[in-house]
Amino acid sequence: MRSLIYQFFAPVAIVAIGGALEALTGYWAFTLLGFVAGVVLAAVFAQRALARLAQLQLIASRQFAPGRAGQVVSWPRDNGDEIDEALHHAEAFVSSASARWAEESERVRHLSNVLDRMRDAVIQVDAHGVVTYGNLAAAKIFGGRNPAGRSFIRVVRDHQLDDLVRHALETGEDGQRTIALLGDSRVMNAIVVRINQFPREALVVLRDITELHRLQDIRREFVASVSHELQPPLGAIKVMAGTILDLQPDNAEVRQVIAAIDEEIDSMTAMVDDLLDISQLEKGSESLRYETVDPAELVDVAISQLRPRAGQAGINLTVAPADALAPIRADGKRLQHALTNLVTNAIDHTPEGGRIEVGVTQAAAETTFTVADDGEGIAEADIDRIWERFFKSDRSRSEPGTGLGLAIVKHVALAHGGKIAVESKPGSGATFRISVPDGTRDAAPRVRQ
Repeated sequence: MRSLIYQFFAPVAIVAIGGALEALTGYWAFTLLGFVAGVVLAAVFAQRALARLAQLQLIASRQFAPGRAGQVVSWPRDNGDEIDEALHHAEAFVSSASARWAEESERVRHLSNVLDRMRDAVIQVDAHGVVTYGNLAAAKIFGGRNPAGRSFIRVVRDHQLDDLVRHALETGEDGQRTIALLGDSRVMNAIVVRINQFPREALVVLRDITELHRLQDIRREFVASVSHELQPPLGAIKVMAGTILDLQPDNAEVRQVIAAIDEEIDSMTAMVDDLLDISQLEKGSESLRYETVDPAELVDVAISQLRPRAGQAGINLTVAPADALAPIRADGKRLQHALTNLVTNAIDHTPEGGRIEVGVTQAAAETTFTVADDGEGIAEADIDRIWERFFKSDRSRSEPGTGLGLAIVKHVALAHGGKIAVESKPGSGATFRISVPDGTRDAAPRVRQ
């Protein structure tokens, strides 16, 4: 292709030559012929300029397409012009994109088949609370209709679960909740996680735990029934032991045996009572009797009840200073029981000369009871197990108690919608906390004296 400079000056030169011929010969036809030739050449120049512009664009697309296709395509120049070469690269790009699209489609189809074979319902929710995906199990749970495209709240009809999803979308915090489907006897365990932040999306997995829930009810009823059945014979044995002692009051051996019997009966009676308490607390808030409770008074009662026992063990039992405390709405008897169990546990695991401090604080809408000791502490491997029923850190089972005290503390907190926590290191003591929501606070706080 000739230089653009030559193409620009060619029409001017032809017109100039025509003018010179007219001056030499005197024929105006030469000027007209030069003008016409100049116009033709100017048109040709414009066409070539536009073609050059198109050529540059094709070259740019040719260089861009292979990169997008993930490959480098070589095209010999003697096999065609730039348009043919650009078309070749465009075809290669489309072919590569189609292959990748087919591969992604196959992957999505496989993933969809896997999700459809799951027994758990999987639901994807966008930032606007609209379901964007639901697997086959989700469609079966909600009346055989796929929930995609519908509002999540209209699908599940559970406002607390909807709030959990919105909270996960906004904060990224995972959540879990057990729900009973509206108009259905099934019980579902819902797990909510945020899977994407931009755009925000959440994933809800629903697992049918109806059978597990039924077995838990059976186990709860069995424990409660057995505990009730054990109470009369235990009481009868204690009465008979007392009668034997009355018949032989001067026999030292009899007194020793009867004392051992009484001790074992008291231990079994305490265990039966604790099992009954846990069976009731497993019902959740239904087992609670809410009333106006002064948290400072709960601490004072626990201290007064257990100070003699702490004194016999040579332990200093004190109350931590506190600010003004407002009364709360809670089950005072249950909270008193939980606090007493925490202090008793601290006494049992604090050596002579040790110190136990009991305190209560309020922050926002939460009241926290704290029991801290400088005793033997808890091994790291046992931290997560101390709330289990019948668990004792002493593998010989020789330590006092039934192993149900901390389990009761846990169930009292959960029944109130609260939480429990423990911080401890072996040899450095332990700090237990039980936190419960305040419910409806009364206006006038009490100042500890």
